[in-house]
Amino acid sequence: MSTADSYLNSTAVAFTKDIYVPLLRPAASDRRRLLVQRLVTLVVGVAVVIFALSAPSIIDALLLTYNLWAPTVVVPLVAGVVFGLRSRIAEVVSIVAGGTAMSMWLWGLNEPFGITALIVGVAVNIVAYALAYAFGSRHDRLDLAADVDLRVDPEPAPALAQEGN
Repeated sequence: MSTADSYLNSTAVAFTKDIYVPLLRPAASDRRRLLVQRLVTLVVGVAVVIFALSAPSIIDALLLTYNLWAPTVVVPLVAGVVFGLRSRIAEVVSIVAGGTAMSMWLWGLNEPFGITALIVGVAVNIVAYALAYAFGSRHDRLDLAADVDLRVDPEPAPALAQEGN
């Protein structure tokens, strides 16, 4: 159970920290954030139970999960972490575009031509990310060096220097 409850907790915290507080209610009190986290945990938990009970097999559940995950998360993750191309607008646009394309291809069109929704979703995600990054505001782009202090301090910490004597 520790893996499942960790996923539920991390989803609730990530939603509250990354979406609710910065976009919806920046001045939310600790009590309000805790309430939101509990509600997100409940909603996601119920959704996961419904999903688990409706999946015909574990393979079908995994395939559907990958179809939902890859077209939304992979491209922004790789672009930001591997290539340093980070932009909030590009991330949101590509997530919405990839998820929408995958959903329409899978459930609306029933995967025509034998092309899986995963391929279509990822392709749309790549195009959407590239266009949003190229034509989006330069002020929206995030600098990796600004987020992480990469400077090396030539002086050792005082406690460590004393231990060496």
